[in-house]
Amino acid sequence: MLMGTGLLYVIRQGAQEGEDYRREMELRLAAESLVEQEACRIAAQADLADGLTEKEPTPISEVCRPEWADCSLRLTLVRCSPYLYIVAYAYQDETSGWERYKFAKGVMKHEGNHYRWQGWAP
Repeated sequence: MLMGTGLLYVIRQGAQEGEDYRREMELRLAAESLVEQEACRIAAQADLADGLTEKEPTPISEVCRPEWADCSLRLTLVRCSPYLYIVAYAYQDETSGWERYKFAKGVMKHEGNHYRWQGWAP
């Protein structure tokens, strides 16, 4: 009986960890997707980033809930010449009192009259 209870606990715990991992990946991918969308928009229209104040975070979008993701997203741009940092924050409020969240940060470099993608920032 004790062995059966232990086995059920291990199975349940494994299923819970799998679900937690799925949620974390969904948040990370939603944040990365938002960063990539904004990077494509800035690469196509470099003048969108020209009005940003140096080293001051500029919120681009307040809380939005996309149809394709079960989370809320925020997007912020930070300009540190010649770089432009794109920061996305994806989060999911839980009724249990826990809040899950992930950040994604991309970097673009101003070259001439356009911005070029540099990669992901740590």
